[in-house]
Amino acid sequence: MVKHERTHLRNLLLTNARQEHLPRELGPIPRLMDLLVLINRAFKPRSALRTMAEIRANMTAGVQDLIDDHLEALRVKSPLELQVHAILVIRRDQELFTGNVMFADIPDESIQMPGPIELDVEIRDVQARFGLNPSPEVMLQLLESKIAPPQ
Repeated sequence: MVKHERTHLRNLLLTNARQEHLPRELGPIPRLMDLLVLINRAFKPRSALRTMAEIRANMTAGVQDLIDDHLEALRVKSPLELQVHAILVIRRDQELFTGNVMFADIPDESIQMPGPIELDVEIRDVQARFGLNPSPEVMLQLLESKIAPPQ
């Protein structure tokens, strides 16, 4: 079950980015928020909830290790680091995937996650503008301003 869900999520994430088994016309890469809506709709809860026993039966040690490693990496980051990283990812997404760009037209070197130096520079900028520990409200407003639909 977990493998099927992972494959389904992968296919949704690659919407218009890659051809799969059936040849079809590729379109523009969707905007991040459009893609999130597509994924949210595809993964609506089924009519019956699964029990913990059913969930545990589908969780292999490999899957649990991957999740644990990812959660541990997130646990050591400050809330400010996590929020600034999200802002950088959204900003990069908006720059690359405007809703009318074909995946093949985007240079490979442009597609990368924000690095530690970029993250540090952005954190310092946020701290210079809003103080060393910006309030959750300020960070929420900053994040919302980044995900607002383009005018």
